[in-house]
Amino acid sequence: MMIETIIITAISSLPIGSAIGWFFSQKKRNNDFIADLQNSIDLLSDNYTKTLDGLVVVKKQNADLLIIVSQLESELAKLREENNGLMLKMNEFISQLEPELAKLKEENSALIKKMNELKKILSVKKP
Repeated sequence: MMIETIIITAISSLPIGSAIGWFFSQKKRNNDFIADLQNSIDLLSDNYTKTLDGLVVVKKQNADLLIIVSQLESELAKLREENNGLMLKMNEFISQLEPELAKLKEENSALIKKMNELKKILSVKKP
């Protein structure tokens, strides 16, 4: 009878022990899974923070560059205005010099004619 009781107890406790073992192993697997998820979240959070820090640096550089571009555009506008003023002065100067240049060309042509005449006279007088 004792052996029957032991056998019946062993047979009846085997499924209960399996169920208890399965329950605790399932809980451990769930805890491991949650810990892995938490590690992944922490890693993603760190990477996100680093990316945001990098983005802040890039945005600051972009703002600095936009300021520089604005300054350069302003300087370029001033230089264009100055260039236009100088071009007007240069064209005015050229228009003032054109009559003088025309006069000098006429005088030069007259002098060349006189020089050619003198050459002819001198070449005729050579013995």
